[in-house]
Amino acid sequence: MSPALNSLKDWSWMKYRLIFLCWFIFFFPLLPFFPHRELPHSPQNLVATLNSSYSRSVVLSWVRPFDGNSPVLYYVVELSENNSPWKVHLSNLDPKMTGVTVSGLTPARTYQFRVCAVNQVGKGRYSTETSRLMLPEEPPSAPPKNIVASGRTNQSIMVQWQPPPESEHNGVLHGYILRYRLAGLPGEYQYKNITSAEINYCLVKELIIWTQYEIQVASYNGAGLGAFSRPVTEYTLQGAVPTAPPQNVQVEAVNSTTIQFLWNPPPQQFINGINQGYKLLAWPVDAPESVTVVTIAPDFHGVHSGCITNLRKFTSYYTSVLCFTTPGDGPRSPPQLLRTLEDKPGAVGHLSFTEILDTSLKVSWQEPVEKNGIITGYQISWEVYGRNESRLARTLSNSTLEYKITGLSSLTTYTIEVAAVTAQGSGWVTSSTISSGVPPELPGAPTNLVISNISPRSATLQFRPGYDGKTSISKWIVEGQVGVLGDEEEWVTLHEVENEPDAQMLEVPNLTPYTHYRFRMRQVNVVGPSPLSQPSRVIQTLQAPPDVAPGSVTVRTASETSLWLRWVPLPDTQYNGNPESVGYRIRARRVGRPAAGPPKVLADRLARECTLEELQEWTEYELQIQAFNAIGAGPWSEAVRGRTRESVPSAPPENVSAEAVSSTQILLTWAAVPESEQNGLILGYKILYKAKDLDSEPKSQTVRGNHTQSVLLSGLRKFVLYELQVLAFTRIGDGVPSSPAVTERTKDDAPGPPVRLVFPEVRLTSVRIVWQPPEEPNGIILGYQVAYRLASSSPNKFTTVEVGSTVRQFTATDLSPESAYIFRTSAKTRQGWGEPLEATVITTEKRERPAPPRQVLAPQGDVSSRSLVLSWLPGSDGSSPIRYFTVQVRELPHGAWQTYSSSISHEATSCIIESLNPFTSYKLRVKATNDIGDSDFSEETEAVTTLQDVPDEPPSSVLVTPHTTSSVLVQWQPPKAESLNGLLLGYRIYYRELDYDTGPGTESKTIQNPSALRAELTPQSSFKTVNSSSALTTYELTQLKKYKRYEVLMTAYNVIGESPTSTPVEVFVGEAACCSILQMMINNCPGKGLFEKFPSHHC
Repeated sequence: MSPALNSLKDWSWMKYRLIFLCWFIFFFPLLPFFPHRELPHSPQNLVATLNSSYSRSVVLSWVRPFDGNSPVLYYVVELSENNSPWKVHLSNLDPKMTGVTVSGLTPARTYQFRVCAVNQVGKGRYSTETSRLMLPEEPPSAPPKNIVASGRTNQSIMVQWQPPPESEHNGVLHGYILRYRLAGLPGEYQYKNITSAEINYCLVKELIIWTQYEIQVASYNGAGLGAFSRPVTEYTLQGAVPTAPPQNVQVEAVNSTTIQFLWNPPPQQFINGINQGYKLLAWPVDAPESVTVVTIAPDFHGVHSGCITNLRKFTSYYTSVLCFTTPGDGPRSPPQLLRTLEDKPGAVGHLSFTEILDTSLKVSWQEPVEKNGIITGYQISWEVYGRNESRLARTLSNSTLEYKITGLSSLTTYTIEVAAVTAQGSGWVTSSTISSGVPPELPGAPTNLVISNISPRSATLQFRPGYDGKTSISKWIVEGQVGVLGDEEEWVTLHEVENEPDAQMLEVPNLTPYTHYRFRMRQVNVVGPSPLSQPSRVIQTLQAPPDVAPGSVTVRTASETSLWLRWVPLPDTQYNGNPESVGYRIRARRVGRPAAGPPKVLADRLARECTLEELQEWTEYELQIQAFNAIGAGPWSEAVRGRTRESVPSAPPENVSAEAVSSTQILLTWAAVPESEQNGLILGYKILYKAKDLDSEPKSQTVRGNHTQSVLLSGLRKFVLYELQVLAFTRIGDGVPSSPAVTERTKDDAPGPPVRLVFPEVRLTSVRIVWQPPEEPNGIILGYQVAYRLASSSPNKFTTVEVGSTVRQFTATDLSPESAYIFRTSAKTRQGWGEPLEATVITTEKRERPAPPRQVLAPQGDVSSRSLVLSWLPGSDGSSPIRYFTVQVRELPHGAWQTYSSSISHEATSCIIESLNPFTSYKLRVKATNDIGDSDFSEETEAVTTLQDVPDEPPSSVLVTPHTTSSVLVQWQPPKAESLNGLLLGYRIYYRELDYDTGPGTESKTIQNPSALRAELTPQSSFKTVNSSSALTTYELTQLKKYKRYEVLMTAYNVIGESPTSTPVEVFVGEAACCSILQMMINNCPGKGLFEKFPSHHC
């Protein structure tokens, strides 16, 4: 392009500039004036005062600020509650307002307020905060929640609850008021004051037995009592027998064998439970141990009545009535004496004839055994045999026991009858025949004995009567040989029949089943017995089920799930059948449960013991045994009771739930372990909790006692998801944790400071700052704030920049060279800005890595079993401030260096090193880090050894077996070497006698209150102690009492103390290990080869 053309273009450009400048100068005065707009200033003179008309509100007032040359659009009010981060409370207040009533506040909390104005440019600065103002306390506005009441005893109820929601406390809770009264009645309340807000249960005592109560709970604070909860109702337990007898008891003899009772129930408050009925009692005056009992079902309306029948006639009885409940009988009513009515008497005894002549004879008799009244006389009658019209009768006095009959015809057979008489009439008649003038003679023996109708317990005997001896036969006698037959064997009387003179067939009752018999007979008249008949043929009665149950039944605990039953087998004579078919059935039923499982069958008739397996832990059982044969089973034995041993709970607590109540607290609640799965007395609960995906091992918190079923976990990390489990434990150990674990996240809060703040690039006028997110984010990070100022400038004059939540660095420019700057970084969640992290940096290019720390020491005086104190002096910082220190630890002799912490404050000169192993040697070293990088590690410390600690674990696999009749052998395995925590000095064996179970003689003892035996973990002071060398793994405990049960547990110990105790082991002393004794006998026997096939299971 030519120079002339370029010159032309330059001239054109300058011409246009001149034209524009002239136009601007001419028109500028005519343009409108627009002032400079900016953010509004902060409101002034902000004052907060309590609202006198509404206690939960505050009145704010302020002076309208400069609007920044742009109209104020609205005001924003923020508040801080109890020093919490600021949050917007009112966000769109009318710009004309200079005051507002702030409501929706919580009593007993402190508040600060600030206000800012907003215009079109943006949000102005906040006003100066008001002074902190506390709202007055008010009574709690909500009642306690989840009220649960359960009967504990017959006179107490346990009540549990949870505090009201925290937002409803309206102050600091001081405690609770519990009130109660009889349910359904308008009576006055009784009150209990629980003076600690930490206690959320109360045992209400001294209540009426088996009575329903209405219970309410309210909380209170310094301002007063809050609202009461809705009433819950609960009964006290039955737990006791009636304490009063039936009232207005009347008795009357209805007839000679029946007494009628009339009575009213005891007062309801003295029944102490559910009335199960009444027992009518009667016992003869001369035999008080022979009590007749009749049970009558309860009738809840009016007068009750009942009868006892089949009593003895004309007999004096004491009578009484009692009321009973499930636990047992109440007291008897006062005894009343009564006699049954008269009745006709029984037959006279021993009718005989003497002085027999042609026309007369003397008749003699004895008083009847069953008088059934007052004998007023006797009636005697006689007639010619078969001719009723010849009958003559006489009535005699009650003192006459003989009578001479005259006027008889010679050589004539007469029938003579005698009967006793009472006011009710003549009794049973005793008769006999005799010929006048012919003295009676001994009768002859029966003949032709034939046996038929053989059954298990009877046989029919047919015969031909012998010579009657000229008088009637008064008695038939049957004798027999039982079981063992032969001419020389003993005969015994089996049956007698009286007053059947014409009998030709008798049924012989009460025979023994499956037994050989041979019979013979004789007949008796007034003169005496006849000779014996010839023996009958041999018979065998049929089989029948056994008549009796095995005897001497005892039960003993075998293990947590088994019981050992022993008995005396039936003798051969009670088999009632073929011995090869005899065996035993055993049934076990849980006490309080109606149904029993299938019985266990033993086919061995000689069996005398049995172990019942697969039972429920820590459960009381009723056991019975019966014998059986091929025909059927005999009766069940009396029930004996035994209890399996305690074990760990086999199920977790139920209904586990968690609720976050703050950023560091979670309320955990649960229900009890089902009773059938408790397997012992629940001593408490353990809470296992850990931060999900953060903690490798859960932490544990123990809640003592089985009444508390909630816990407030404190000191948790903020906005962290926790996994929580609950388990119950007994004295034996821990049960099953609840599964699956419940999860709950703590509430969010303002975050902690960012970490690892470094300045990797530093120039004379700029720096680049890099940080990492807070170790405690406490919520979702919404962003970061970077503020910086010259170290020499005003402390409040910061330049502030906000960046997003994903940004981790920021470059500050336009800085002064060779100057010190202070930088702050803070993070933000929805709860507000967190604590800032501050660091100093110098704008220089002369920086280098720091020198390593020096004089690194771990003084032995600051060493404990699991921690030590490490100290150092910082080295040169290399013109770049140290940001943090890193400590490494190495376990001697062969461990590798492990980083203990890499975020120790740059200001620190010492550090507590924790989580070390006891009695272990370590070396330590430190390095420093600045913006350029890491220093070299310091010199290693001298080897330092942690102190000893008590062993972590007890001996394992503890086995206790009977050795002799007064000693037991204890065997164990040593604890793991890494759990000894020092030099093992030995073992301690604790043992004690258990007084609730004393061997075979008392195995069936009913344990009325088993929880009283195990109310707490057994204190070691109740044990005897022996020490054992650390080299031993067996020890014999001697001089123990025979037939006693002992409990044994062990610990390992060193110079510091003892380990936890091993699981208790129970053993019964008094039975030597018979197989080992037998083996010793065999080994010492010259003919020991004869014993090689001896069945060891018979030991």
